[in-house]
Amino acid sequence: IEFIQLRRQDDKIYRLSFPDKVDFLVAEGMIQGGLRDALVDFNEWRNDFAQVFGHNPRFDDVHALARQLEAHGIDFNDSVGYQPPGEAAANYGGELGVLAEILWCLSFEVAHAMMDAVGRDLFSA
Repeated sequence: IEFIQLRRQDDKIYRLSFPDKVDFLVAEGMIQGGLRDALVDFNEWRNDFAQVFGHNPRFDDVHALARQLEAHGIDFNDSVGYQPPGEAAANYGGELGVLAEILWCLSFEVAHAMMDAVGRDLFSA
């Protein structure tokens, strides 16, 4: 929303679906298509937790998400998605460790995009 408010101030932005919000950012040149796809994929994954009672992903699901995000260009320091599942589970401590890495790397990409697009520095905040 903060990104969009730099270009639009109407109340209708709050009613946009998540894919519509990121499509707007792509159309405005504020993010690239790979980041858009990664954000939409992560949001769909997140929706399972918000909308499916008792959703409990397995390690393979989390690892597949990391692979998917890497394919969209999200930079993981140790390429968790491309490590064999057993190795990734050991290196990151299972599902929660891989999820923490996903959130960190995705947040970094968004912060970098915001800094590039509008000069907003989230790194020193």
